[in-house]
This record gives sequence, structure tokens and C-alpha cells, in this order.
Amino acid sequence: MERLDRVYTSTIEEQIDWHLEDGTDTPYVCPDARALRHWFLHRETGEVRHARCDRWPCLYCGPRKVDLWRQVMAEAEPTLTIS
Repeated sequence: MERLDRVYTSTIEEQIDWHLEDGTDTPYVCPDARALRHWFLHRETGEVRHARCDRWPCLYCGPRKVDLWRQVMAEAEPTLTIS
């Protein structure tokens, strides 16, 4: 198993600059302590991705879960819905 000696994590100032540039209001990584300690490495490209807490109230994970479920529902094309 490969392990990176150094994983670059952006500073708060860099994240603020990115938010100002693209107009977003959610973080670029999940702020959960466990998620920040764990990451995934793509062996072919060397790309590093942080883990996620995958909780609904999380400012990073919540909007991504909403988007994922919207895609799932659009693909399923339901004919009946329960309100």
C-alpha cells in the first residue's frame, strides 16, 4: 500500500480566496475531524481526495447528498410520489 509523506491541505486564507472567486458559500472539504484525518489516493493519477462524514447537516456533505438524491430520482423517473 502506498502512502504519501505529505498531503497538501489548503489554508483558511486560500479557501476564503477560492470562495470569493467562485461565489460559493460551502467549504471545499468536509470539516469533520475524522474526515480530515482520512483521505483516498488515486493510484494512477496521484489525486488525493479527503474523506467525508456524509451527514445531512454538514455544510459540505449535505448539499452533495441532496444533489446525489436529485440525480437518482431524475434517473428513476417515478410516476407516483407520496406527499
